[in-house]
This record gives sequence, C-alpha cells and structure tokens, in this order.
Amino acid sequence: MHDWFVLPGGQLIHPFELIWQLQDDLPWIRQYQLVQEREDRITLRVEPRAAPSPDVVAELEARVARPLGPGVTVAIALVPAIEPEPDGKQRISRSLLGSAYDTVDWTRA
Repeated sequence: MHDWFVLPGGQLIHPFELIWQLQDDLPWIRQYQLVQEREDRITLRVEPRAAPSPDVVAELEARVARPLGPGVTVAIALVPAIEPEPDGKQRISRSLLGSAYDTVDWTRA
C-alpha cells in the first residue's frame, strides 16, 4: 500500500512521481521518506551519509517540487534516523492527511 498525496484543488499524485526525482546517483543519502503534512506542504526527510552542501539540498528540493507545480511547498529535513513503522517496515512515503494504513490493526499483523 502507498498513500496517495492529495494536492490543493483535490488533485491526486502518487508518491512515485516524486520518488522518481531521487533516482539519480545521490550517494550522500542513506534513507529518505516523503511526508505530506498538508495539501500544500510535503517534507522530504533525509537521513544523510554525509552532510550535503546547501546547493545540493536546494537542487534536490527543486527536483522533488517539479512534478507538484505551484501552490505546493517542498522542504528538505535532514534527520539523524528514519525509524520503521510499528510493523517494522520502512515506508518511503506517508500522508498525514489520511492513510490506508490508518485502518490497519497492527496488533493483529
């Protein structure tokens, strides 16, 4: 299951449209996770292998924002670790607006 991101005006975008922007060689990234916080804001959480330069971060931010169009802000957050979900899996995308995962009873999984 993957959360679809609902953008302003109700447009839906699959997170893979954004993940595709991360397919180039980015050796400084250990792990990443896209988190939709609001319809108009998506944060790319990055666990870096090494500290990137501000220019590298700005370039990545622009690449991820490209498929979203105007009205949606993308922010890069460098984090020390990206923790797995309660089921032990790493989710590379997550919507805080609502998720198919919200209805899963993890105690029965």
